[in-house]
Amino acid sequence: MKPVIKSIDEPRFYRLMSESDIGKRWLQWHRANPEFYALFERFCFEAIERGKTRLSGWLVANRIRWETSVVTQGDDFKINNDFVALFTRLFAVRHPQYQWFFKLKTSKRLDSDILLRELQHRPAVNCETWADSLALGGKTYS
Repeated sequence: MKPVIKSIDEPRFYRLMSESDIGKRWLQWHRANPEFYALFERFCFEAIERGKTRLSGWLVANRIRWETSVVTQGDDFKINNDFVALFTRLFAVRHPQYQWFFKLKTSKRLDSDILLRELQHRPAVNCETWADSLALGGKTYS
């Protein structure tokens, strides 16, 4: 059995993030740039729909950088590299059925990492199960 992040709501997640300097800076940046996470989520689901069961948060963030600086006309996102891991955690909180989409590592920069305080042991979502469902045309996310 793999450890699974307990279902926590976003307000609690944000409170946990506000307990460290990096989390506070991330929260401020996230609130000022909500379009970034919208693109982050969109590109994650595009990958899931194409059958990917694992992805790097860096890959998603760099696609956003590419799309906003090369493909589209508008403002580039100047994101602190330290924030990428926090967006992967937000994705896991919002979509617990895909919490293993990103390989999450304990962050030494957070005073209270969600992985240290919110893990429990119970059966994990089987990546192959939802990947198979997607291959059959079923969507397992809302």
